[in-house]
Order: sequence, then structure tokens, then C-alpha cells
Amino acid sequence: KRKREVDFVIAKNFSPIALIQVIYASDKVEEREAEAIIEAKSELKVEDAVILTWDYEGEIKGAKALPLWKWLLSDTV
Repeated sequence: KRKREVDFVIAKNFSPIALIQVIYASDKVEEREAEAIIEAKSELKVEDAVILTWDYEGEIKGAKALPLWKWLLSDTV
């Protein structure tokens, strides 16, 4: 709607099941990056939304923020 984009949409049987946004941030996630994934999460009715960062970890408006290395070693989407 607002010309925002999400980097990756993971689908199963052509239905989105997870969203991934990748940013190069160490301690601060830009508002527009967080808003894009939250808007897509709501529109697509997806539960899992992950923001992959350089080293920031936390939760941003309902999306889990994780450092890339930690996400790569996990067994989740």
C-alpha cells in the first residue's frame, strides 16, 4: 500500500508463513524497516516476522530482531 517492501517471504503451499527483513544495523533498527515488516505481517496474516541485524537482539513492534549469526545457528524460520 505504501510502497514498502519485505526482503523475503517464506511460503508453504503458496501461502506465506514467515517474513524476513535484513538490515545492517548494530544497535538501532530504522523505523521504516520495522514498519514495512509489521505492515506486511498484518496484511498477509503471518505469525512469524524476523528482522535480521548485525548484532542487535530484541523485539520491535511484534517482530523478533536477531543477529544474523544467531538466526543461522537456530532451527527456526
